[in-house]
Amino acid sequence: MQTFLQILLVLASIAFSIGTGGQVGIPITARDARGHSQTIRIGLRPGATYGFDEELGEIPLPPYPPIPVLDIRLEDPEGRKQYRFDGSWVDIRPFTSSSQCDTFYIRYQAAPEAFPLVFSWDNRSFDHFDGALLVGNLTTGAVQCNMRTEHQIIIPDGEFTVLRLILSGPHDSDSSGGK
Repeated sequence: MQTFLQILLVLASIAFSIGTGGQVGIPITARDARGHSQTIRIGLRPGATYGFDEELGEIPLPPYPPIPVLDIRLEDPEGRKQYRFDGSWVDIRPFTSSSQCDTFYIRYQAAPEAFPLVFSWDNRSFDHFDGALLVGNLTTGAVQCNMRTEHQIIIPDGEFTVLRLILSGPHDSDSSGGK
């Protein structure tokens, strides 16, 4: 019986590793009207830095490809992550306190015929935070979404190209959505 349980535990850990791809962070997936999709990951973790943490999957990306290629990436216009405008698909910030607030910038590009874009996530991934707000500015006004209660936001056209994701009040020191 003990051997059976050991085998079961090993199989479960393998399945977990395959299921998560060994990736750290809360996944946010963008899908365009043509069926193309791309996933980015954000989060907080003790020991993470504002630089590139390759062990957490943070690597700099080359400049944007030409349109009509769907391209979703995290940028840091404040320059703390060392990549400013080329971006990365993963942005894991250092956990410093349960009162911290972090803003992630999601920039996207798509061909006009690729709209609407649908950004989706598992809203339970944000249970470790007091607040998780996704905000975009249109010429007709702001669009915002509470990521703790909603599971997607639809971008009807290419009127704006940057979303701000504001995370506040992490409840624990591993709010990365993965180990």
